[in-house]
Amino acid sequence: MYLVIGILGTILAISLLLILALRFIAMLRGTHQVEPSISLENKGIKKRFYEADYVDSYRAQLRESNLQNIEAVAQYAFQKGQEVGRSKSEIVFQEGAPGLGFIVAYKLEPERQPKTITMTTAVSFNEPKGNIYFRLICPIHCTLLPFLLSRMARA
Repeated sequence: MYLVIGILGTILAISLLLILALRFIAMLRGTHQVEPSISLENKGIKKRFYEADYVDSYRAQLRESNLQNIEAVAQYAFQKGQEVGRSKSEIVFQEGAPGLGFIVAYKLEPERQPKTITMTTAVSFNEPKGNIYFRLICPIHCTLLPFLLSRMARA
């Protein structure tokens, strides 16, 4: 019994260290949380965005990367689903999980200096189990997204 508790404690400690390391790497690469926004004029997407139960947004600086246009962003996007909107500088995907639905918007901002990419996630809980599920994975979501976005910005 003590062996099982020791192993679980070790796994938890390693997981926490990994989470902190990923967060630190993203921060070193210049990825940070920003005020969420969406610019597409699609009223359905905007409605889902503003009525969401949880919204976050992260911005990363683009280095000399392959992300020169929205088609490249769509190709390199790590969170995809059904494409529900696109403009010259933004692309929006829709996806679902048990008890929840979410939209993910990638916005390329070449007019900013330095050039940046912003990723916004809006989550809506369709059932109580969706709320419970997301509350459990939210710390992982808030750690992995900045890290993955920083990797995408270096593509």
